[in-house]
Amino acid sequence: MQRMSAHEFLARGARTLEVSEPDPATALAMVHDLQMELCDILETIADLLPDRHDRSECAELAQALVPMVTKLHSFEENVLFSYALRRASLSKPVSRAIERFLGEHSEDEFRLEELSELLRELGRERQPANPEAAGYLLRSVFEAIRRHCVYEREYLSNLLDDGA
Repeated sequence: MQRMSAHEFLARGARTLEVSEPDPATALAMVHDLQMELCDILETIADLLPDRHDRSECAELAQALVPMVTKLHSFEENVLFSYALRRASLSKPVSRAIERFLGEHSEDEFRLEELSELLRELGRERQPANPEAAGYLLRSVFEAIRRHCVYEREYLSNLLDDGA
């Protein structure tokens, strides 16, 4: 399977939230699939460091990364988390899990700000100033997002499934 380019990722991200209101479980899967594709893009960039990365792709991704993920998080928080809380009748474990997910969203967005700076640098320069630090930052971001998505999907799938 060929990985998605940054341009395709951004275009798909814009369409993901404009679909004709899929059921909540499907919407969660769509949002997570998109974030996993982002992680694949970031992993490829990390693998191509220090000097084989696509500079134009890095520059494009640097510009749109934070707004796109913020939009995905906002959709999760305002639509999916609210739905899960209503379905769980304000269960304390569900409320605590949602609080944790919100905290992870904030952490992800903070890391993505830093990552955007790195991607801008990679868009301008053939090699990052510190290739090891650049690779570490890329990997820490996509590994955290992958873990977050897996846990969120496992935890929320049953609450969001209309058949539950």
